[in-house]
Amino acid sequence: MLCAGIVRVGGVPQCLWAVWDRSRGVLRERTRMRLGAVALPDGAVRVRDDGAPIDLALAPAGAPVAVTSTHGGAEVRTRKAPVSRSARSPARCPAASSSPAAMA
Repeated sequence: MLCAGIVRVGGVPQCLWAVWDRSRGVLRERTRMRLGAVALPDGAVRVRDDGAPIDLALAPAGAPVAVTSTHGGAEVRTRKAPVSRSARSPARCPAASSSPAAMA
């Protein structure tokens, strides 16, 4: 399973990614306090970080969900778009199959 995002927390840009290797029970993840490691162009996700090149073509898998909530007197807005891997392109995600030593 892959999770990737580009966010702003208090106006500060961050990018994040995580890969769960279900067969080995290994989670590999990174959060960066700068932009650039994660790209989310239309219909794709690309990660170039920490020896984890990830390239996936995506297909919509439901309606986007937007939520506005209040936290500490300020509004917090999130938007998520459910997607699945597109059948038109194979996944390239060596981050999930890297050795545990390489993940440290």
